[in-house]
Amino acid sequence: MHNPISKIVIGFALAFTISRLFAQTPQVYSLEQCLTLAKQNSLTLRLAENELAKAHLARTEIRTAGLPGVKAKAGSGYAPDAHDFGYDPAITDGGQLNAQIEVEQSVYDGGVRRLKTSELTVDLKRWAIERQIAERDLVAEIKQPFVELLQAQRQIELQQESVEQLTAYADLTQNLYHGGAVGYTDVLKSQVQLSNAVVSLQKAREGAAIAASTLAEQMGIRPETMITVTGSLDTFAVQYGDFLLNETDSTLASNPELRAARLDIEKSKLEMEATRGERKPTVDFVADAGWLTSRDNLIAPAGERYSGLGFSAGFAATLPLFNWVATGLRIQQKKLETESLQMQSQLLERSLVGQVNRLRLQLRSGFETLSTLRSNMHTVEQNYLLTKSTYAGGGSSATEVLAAQQLLVEAKLAELETLANLSLFSVQLEQITIPYIETKP
Repeated sequence: MHNPISKIVIGFALAFTISRLFAQTPQVYSLEQCLTLAKQNSLTLRLAENELAKAHLARTEIRTAGLPGVKAKAGSGYAPDAHDFGYDPAITDGGQLNAQIEVEQSVYDGGVRRLKTSELTVDLKRWAIERQIAERDLVAEIKQPFVELLQAQRQIELQQESVEQLTAYADLTQNLYHGGAVGYTDVLKSQVQLSNAVVSLQKAREGAAIAASTLAEQMGIRPETMITVTGSLDTFAVQYGDFLLNETDSTLASNPELRAARLDIEKSKLEMEATRGERKPTVDFVADAGWLTSRDNLIAPAGERYSGLGFSAGFAATLPLFNWVATGLRIQQKKLETESLQMQSQLLERSLVGQVNRLRLQLRSGFETLSTLRSNMHTVEQNYLLTKSTYAGGGSSATEVLAAQQLLVEAKLAELETLANLSLFSVQLEQITIPYIETKP
């Protein structure tokens, strides 16, 4: 008995799915194009670049602090000096008028400015690392959805292939049924499995749409943009094959996070030295030139007045004597902070070593699994073809044919999943072990 309703339902489901997929013309991207767009549109990279520029400016600013400071000063003041009310005229001169240029130069500051410059140099290196970390993480954030989209696209192809296989088998059972060679149960079984395959195809398309939306978002383009990608999962999966054989190399020697942690320790030590410098004296050279006079000089007879034009120069020294051991307490705080940073660095290194070892084990196991799956793939395919060919002659049942077809689909999906997992493990391993590239601060 022919069942046209099932075919109509399946046909409409396929037509709806295909119309949804091709409602827009998808844009095709390679991995390089995805990375280029992501870097152009990344706000995280821009923020890191701004911080790096600020660090450059801050170091330049502290260097200018060692240059002489020049400022103009002008003012006037009146101080009454009557016998019954007023300041001592020997001190106030009845008030002053001035217009001067002052120059101040730090001669010795206990090494504070040198230490501050060193701290800002460390900050500059730190932000250069943060800039590279931001770019490295962005690459990983693009590669992961890129791999997932490659997997989803391949999964669609496999599910479409499964639908085509089951459609052909459903037609075969219909013909054999009408010829009286098989029962109607075989027709129903084939239709049920075909319907399930159509549902799996729809889910695969939904998964591809979600992966494409995630990738588009990471690239900084409209998430609803229909995109597809080109590439091979094998490219990702095999790029660390040689790396697995070399387990004695220093894979974390130039890890950016570890390098940044060491710079944090270095900066903390410099801050501790700068705090110790608070106990040292400071010496400044001060000079001025211009016009300075008093009210008494102005009201004096013309022949007795001073011109008021001149200059003065001198040194000022400051020596801290006592501040209730506040400096010592700050030194202890900085010492404890440095020790904490050292322990955090050790914890980070242990964590990274553990991640690398786990990823190596997962990659090794994954490659072994992939090799097994691929070696068995020919057998699974031959089993399906043989079972299907003997079905028409009564040598196998419909259940055996459908089971063989399902086994073939599952084997191909398992191979795809293993390949995708290897690709993601490789991306994660690359993210951890990519070296920091030293740049001139």
